[in-house]
Amino acid sequence: RSVRARATRILIALAAIGALAMVWYSFATATSGSHWPTFRSVAGAAFEIVTMSQVYLPAALAAAALTLTGLIIAFRRKNLRWLAIAWLIVGFLYVIAASVDSEPWRTLLIGAWYADPYRVAAISPLLSLPLAAIGLHEFVAWSARRLRPRTFEASSPRLDVLSLGAASFLGVVALVVTPVVPFVDITDREVFVDSRFQMGDDTFLSFDKLALLERLDERTEPDARIIGNPSAGTGFGYFMSERDVYPPTWSQPSSESWHIIMNGLRDVAVDDAVCAALGESGHPQYVL
Repeated sequence: RSVRARATRILIALAAIGALAMVWYSFATATSGSHWPTFRSVAGAAFEIVTMSQVYLPAALAAAALTLTGLIIAFRRKNLRWLAIAWLIVGFLYVIAASVDSEPWRTLLIGAWYADPYRVAAISPLLSLPLAAIGLHEFVAWSARRLRPRTFEASSPRLDVLSLGAASFLGVVALVVTPVVPFVDITDREVFVDSRFQMGDDTFLSFDKLALLERLDERTEPDARIIGNPSAGTGFGYFMSERDVYPPTWSQPSSESWHIIMNGLRDVAVDDAVCAALGESGHPQYVL
């Protein structure tokens, strides 16, 4: 019976892995491709993972040290080993995104994220922070037992309270010292440092466009459909004024009707094809 049960579990696991592989392949090949270029060597990308400095961020050495400590502890504990393995998998995917030029592997492994290193790196905190918390708890427990061995036993609830207090204190200090991490972009050997949230006349959404979007609800009816150029930031129209702005995204639609509108809207009075395309786009009453 035990052999049959083990064989059944193995078959179920293989079937689950096969199903997951099919789903992943469909996700990876359904995107527009891995068109983001590489920008690091394999060693450089691995170094960024270890120091938590992916995609031009400054190294977070203290958090990295706690994360690596938590990684070692998680590997040694069977109930936490999955967390360490997941961290290594995400790190491996970032290395692929940042440094491996093999198109088939990039499409298969990270095509679901468009091979975008920013998207892959954004997953890291979901795993690094729990590992850092484990590392911080171990460091606090080790320090407390060295300083007050009789007060703090190995499994004392006081250690949990002390670790929580230390984590809260460090979190507040981090927010006060570095409220916004600067964005560093390297282009043609020149370095530009700006806030990620800076807005100006040359940004995707400028001040005059923002003012226009914010007063849409004053100039249009609540049920009106509005069309506009998403490359000019009009995709933010619903967020700013709760109006039905089409397209609702930042990218241009790929439909034939949208191409007709984009290239021939000024000929709507004499071109029946433009009228038909407008009908397929929801009969908009306004052009933004």
